[in-house]
Amino acid sequence: MIKKTLFILLIILLFLTTVEAAAVRELTGDKLDFSENEQGQIFTAVGNVNLLYDQLKVTAAGQGIYYRYSGQLDFQDDVELFYQEYQGAAQKLTGNVNQQVYHLQDQAELTTAEAEVSGDQIDFYQLEQRVEASGNVYLKYQDFWAEADQATYYLDRKFMILTGNVRGARNGQKFTSDSAEVNQLTNQVKLKGQAKLTLPAESTTSDSAAQDSPSNEQGGN
Repeated sequence: MIKKTLFILLIILLFLTTVEAAAVRELTGDKLDFSENEQGQIFTAVGNVNLLYDQLKVTAAGQGIYYRYSGQLDFQDDVELFYQEYQGAAQKLTGNVNQQVYHLQDQAELTTAEAEVSGDQIDFYQLEQRVEASGNVYLKYQDFWAEADQATYYLDRKFMILTGNVRGARNGQKFTSDSAEVNQLTNQVKLKGQAKLTLPAESTTSDSAAQDSPSNEQGGN
């Protein structure tokens, strides 16, 4: 009797686990084609493409290809990516839903809760919580902005490394360098290699204006 009860409880547990793990996975478009080769099933959507895969959503105006077994993606034309608090955009997206790796190419942008990153290409490694940007990189958060040839952003550590022709500004202070490290947690910036910092001109109050102010006037009887 005890063995039978444990067996029934095990079946219920497995059923609940399966239900909880289930998520929406669908591909839609104006036109859908199905094919199969040595790589497995291939689904191709054309026009107003929309892929839902668990917490991931990818849309494209042109074409979207999903390789079911390998998890590979290939989307083109006005692509947008939505994943949890992250939102991306580019003209082309490739990647793998199983590995949770996404490559945004051509006018690539990625926005997180704390920062905005853009460049010719952005590689988003979700499991590793890392973003790599290359080519005409622009990064912005709060009162800080910077441009560079390449940038690596560690999302969990809120730590950025910029390399190559770095230039930017923070609180009106302009800087240039070969590379830079930015710690969002400590709000610290380290410049390396031919580093230069230009401080903003301080506003000054003229002595005569201070003397002529009402608080400095002395009345006589």
